Amino acid sequence: MFDSLPLVIEPVLDRQILTEEESFRNAMPDSDHRGDFRRALRAAKTAASAAARRTATDGSPLHVFSGPETEDRKPQTIDRHPSPVSRRSAVRVGVVGHAYLLFDSGLSLGVLDKVRDAGAEPVVLFPTDAEVTRESRQETALNWYYELELLAAARQLLEKERVDGLLLVASFACGTGAVTNDLIQRSAVHRYGVPTILVLLDEHTGEAGLVTRVESFVDVLRLRKR
Repeated sequence: MFDSLPLVIEPVLDRQILTEEESFRNAMPDSDHRGDFRRALRAAKTAASAAARRTATDGSPLHVFSGPETEDRKPQTIDRHPSPVSRRSAVRVGVVGHAYLLFDSGLSLGVLDKVRDAGAEPVVLFPTDAEVTRESRQETALNWYYELELLAAARQLLEKERVDGLLLVASFACGTGAVTNDLIQRSAVHRYGVPTILVLLDEHTGEAGLVTRVESFVDVLRLRKR
């Protein structure tokens, strides 16, 4: 997909078999740069721990998506107890998607920033293990754990966050997404009366089409709130 990238090393991470360090070490047995890899792994784990601490403090992982922080553009956090006035005035768009898409600004084309640029507040939730477990006991439960995470996140956005709309982000080649996104859309529209839009990232070769779809969706949500 990106011709300029170097060779991608893909270790299999399975704690039932090996630790992260052992898996990482096995992925590069003949490399001449093992010292560099070890330093990179330590730096990545340190950054991941720092991000986890900030997410716990902020109550939201949105800071990860926002790029360099400036005084004019600080990442938004989820207000767990917004006032009735702020809840009515702001268009709040729940964004549902796998972390490997939402966390990668290149793959997602900066979709969360585009929601902000359209004048709406993106709301992203990652459910706890307990919430995923509860989702697995629903009548519509799936056998795919990662898809249960999306269903649980959507349920929280619809029931607790009371978002004005749902933006579903998926990749074209993800076969399970066809089932999961259909379940989410049916529930959002027919049970909660919340509009949804599905963005398949692979169908966008440029940002213009994505910008148009996001802006149009936010405009519809804004009209519904009047």
